[in-house]
Amino acid sequence: MSLIESIRHQEQALAALRRSWEAGRTPHAYLFWGPPGVGKTRAALALAQRLLCQSDPAPCGECPPCRRVARLTHPDLHLVLAGARAEEDPRRDLDAYAQEPYHCLDIPRGASIGIERVRGLKMEASKARVERGGRVIVIRDAERLTPEAAQAALKLIEEPQAGTFLVLTCEYPSHLLPTILSRCQRLRFRALPADFLAEVVRGECGLPEAEARVVAGLAQGSLSRAIELARAGAGALRDEALELFERPVGDASEAVGRAQRLGRQWDPARARLAVDLAMTWYGDLLAVRHGLGPEGLVHADRLAQLRVRAQALALPQIRRRVAALEEMLEAIEQNVNPALALEAALLRIQGLDEQQKQVDPRAAARSRRE
Repeated sequence: MSLIESIRHQEQALAALRRSWEAGRTPHAYLFWGPPGVGKTRAALALAQRLLCQSDPAPCGECPPCRRVARLTHPDLHLVLAGARAEEDPRRDLDAYAQEPYHCLDIPRGASIGIERVRGLKMEASKARVERGGRVIVIRDAERLTPEAAQAALKLIEEPQAGTFLVLTCEYPSHLLPTILSRCQRLRFRALPADFLAEVVRGECGLPEAEARVVAGLAQGSLSRAIELARAGAGALRDEALELFERPVGDASEAVGRAQRLGRQWDPARARLAVDLAMTWYGDLLAVRHGLGPEGLVHADRLAQLRVRAQALALPQIRRRVAALEEMLEAIEQNVNPALALEAALLRIQGLDEQQKQVDPRAAARSRRE
């Protein structure tokens, strides 16, 4: 089976790909853009199969070049990942990606693609191809190109070698140089349906229906994120976050104690996920207040609880909770200790932030300093 047959819910983009290659007018540079984890990289590899396949019609998915593309071992296929220097070969992660249909390539936060990597690509593009056919270069997450690397990539696109095809992928085209955009044919990839995501995480991760629905709602149309959330135990963390943010406290000291007990167990990634879960909860509360049925809710398995809380919380209280969570997320992104960020958010959610300042006027300054 060719890789293009394994991509789901991207009919419009795949139809455009097929039209171009059936007409024999494949552009030398593509930009596949859209949310992460929706099939952009696999579509780029499917295009590589088409260009490197030795059968007619192509891609057959069965000939040696097609198999080597699927295993990411074809000598004329170059896949560039953020965080990998020119001399590095992240083979273990690539092998897992080739073997597992839902494997998530692990890209560190803040990782970039440096100019050395692009210079290496330019050198490869100047060499003779190893096998009959073309050469395909895939630059994944092209928005991670450093400014110098982006300029070098532009030269690679502007001065293509015969038979060399480039595919860049990114989430937002506006994050790339306008000159790169103008020289690439763009194909948009859409967010995946929540029902499909829930079905996959049920099958791949063994989640029960209710938890799979929560994960699918949080994933924002991204299959890789849905798998990541399922494996991180998003369902259990949802219960933990609701217990933390929704259960009333008596005073500021109780709120601080609760935040400190849980915050010590939260690294930044887990804290971000907890905030995402809580934000979707308050989004559901607003939806329930406006009469939306369970079909549109992330936390539909907690519908009875949502209805009770929607009646109990006034709109200003919900807005205050959302603002507190947004501030918590911003603090974590600025490397504030998650326990301190959680403490500040919980105090504000419970309306105890002013009380805490009176008890300990150094608290706010300490949080900012940390």
